[in-house]
Amino acid sequence: MSFACQTTSPHQRGQDHQDIMKSTAIRFTGSLTAMPSEAPKCGDMKIAVAYRFRVEQWITGKADTEMLAVLIPCPDLKGDGFFSAGAHYRIEATNDLTQSRSYTIYNDYPDSALFWNLEIDRFVEKGK
Repeated sequence: MSFACQTTSPHQRGQDHQDIMKSTAIRFTGSLTAMPSEAPKCGDMKIAVAYRFRVEQWITGKADTEMLAVLIPCPDLKGDGFFSAGAHYRIEATNDLTQSRSYTIYNDYPDSALFWNLEIDRFVEKGK
């Protein structure tokens, strides 16, 4: 089985973006722009997959860009259908990528600002 994603060290992009944050943690609501390439499920290896979100509203902190790649550790543990292109999420993330060092990273977005997920919830907008 082969995968069409590019694996990179999270520190290649993450280090470049340390200075764009007013604080190390951000919270925002955003929509998932597209599904990333398929990655293996967590099991014998710890996997983190980058998902790209378009920021709709900043809650805490702010970055210089409205398009962010967020590394989600073991996204398969969120369950089938949790991640869906166009769906809306509340996300807390940090530009401190220290925790990512013990994970195999799958990142289709090497040119995007990269963050580590701390918490993510999917929600349905009122009126939809």
